[in-house]
Amino acid sequence: MKNIKAKTRNYLFQGKGQSLVEVALFLPLALMLIAGVVEISQWLLVQNRINTAARAAARFGANGGKDEGMAAVALGTVTQTLPINADSWDIWTVRGTVNADGSDIVDKTFTYSHVYGNGSTQRYGEFSGSNFESQLRKQILEALQSDIDGNGNVVTNTSSVRTAIGGLQFVGSYVQYDARSILGLDYFVDDLYTVRDLAVMRTFPSGDQTAGCSAFPVAVNLGIRSVTSSYWPAPNEFTYPTSNQPRMADFPKHVPDQPLENAKPGYVYFIQQGGGPGNFGWLKWNDDLADSANTLEDGFTMPGSSVDYITPPQNARNSQNSSWRQAGFSGPVKGYMEPGDPMDQSLNKKDWVAGLTGAVNSNGVRSQLNNHVDNKRYLRLIIWDESQGTGSNAKYKVKGFAIFRLLGYRLNQGNGNADGSWILAEFVKMDDSCGETQSTNPVLP
Repeated sequence: MKNIKAKTRNYLFQGKGQSLVEVALFLPLALMLIAGVVEISQWLLVQNRINTAARAAARFGANGGKDEGMAAVALGTVTQTLPINADSWDIWTVRGTVNADGSDIVDKTFTYSHVYGNGSTQRYGEFSGSNFESQLRKQILEALQSDIDGNGNVVTNTSSVRTAIGGLQFVGSYVQYDARSILGLDYFVDDLYTVRDLAVMRTFPSGDQTAGCSAFPVAVNLGIRSVTSSYWPAPNEFTYPTSNQPRMADFPKHVPDQPLENAKPGYVYFIQQGGGPGNFGWLKWNDDLADSANTLEDGFTMPGSSVDYITPPQNARNSQNSSWRQAGFSGPVKGYMEPGDPMDQSLNKKDWVAGLTGAVNSNGVRSQLNNHVDNKRYLRLIIWDESQGTGSNAKYKVKGFAIFRLLGYRLNQGNGNADGSWILAEFVKMDDSCGETQSTNPVLP
């Protein structure tokens, strides 16, 4: 009896040992398979986001947007899902005209520009010189010469397709992003993790198209004057930076008490919040957006939201008379729509922009402003010379645009147009790239 029990116990122990060995042999393979599935899924997800970014940028360009706006739109579609790091991105824009018989691109019309990125992506070296240009032209022509027949099949380079695209103008975007491997495989096969996409939109010449600009949500009054020593804020007055606050002595090119109209690079401006001469106002890009810190946070999140019509905003109204419904969007959007004229989605001189009121001293807003200060970013801001209304009804008329570098700021908890908040900013240059709108009826309600 004892021998039977001992044999049974030994058999059980051997069975458990065998199972452990089998698990030990199988587990690494199972983990590798699971990791591989996750890795492929992640790569496909990134590829889908890059495809969406390229299409959104091309669509914006086809509607009259400028190159820099196209880059902003592409990045705006992935701001919440992929890191916006200039070392990981390279974005090109392309423009041109197809010849009369639809067989080629007219040489003198074809242009391409590198509009974002540091040229640090793994395969950036492939995209230079005549070889890149010829390959790009080939891909664009193939895309334009493709169509869907009555049976749903793709047909390429047929006589009917070539006739249809003869003389056609086009705009496109080429987006390249260095993805990161979950397993760290990008260190061994880095080329595999460079995700790319080319999107081309067919567009016909139109006198109604305007070359709008992107901007950050601050409207600075034209009547402001450069800061004097008596108004330079003390270190303890800054919300940020909290140490090593800028001093007037740090800006040798600064000249006090100079009007913004005569500003030169290096002049510094102390701008208080308010609706009067010499003040600034926060902005929201369309009337659907809430007067809240979330809206302002969206506006300051790189690369800005004024040309983002893809990513849903954090807070927006949803009613039958919403601007986004009038403009034909499927839901609320972050991007610019002129008050009273939602079809005008191109920010230019002489346009109107809605003001934003309410408490904005939130962690999210401060985090975005801090990033701009720390990274010494150049921000395009709106210059206004005329306003209408107060509070939630305030609107600013765009006189022009200027590039500033944010040096520091103070945010108070108050509501309304004048709560003691201010920004300290270094003037870089006036920006004349955003011309007057060609719209004939930009009206206020």
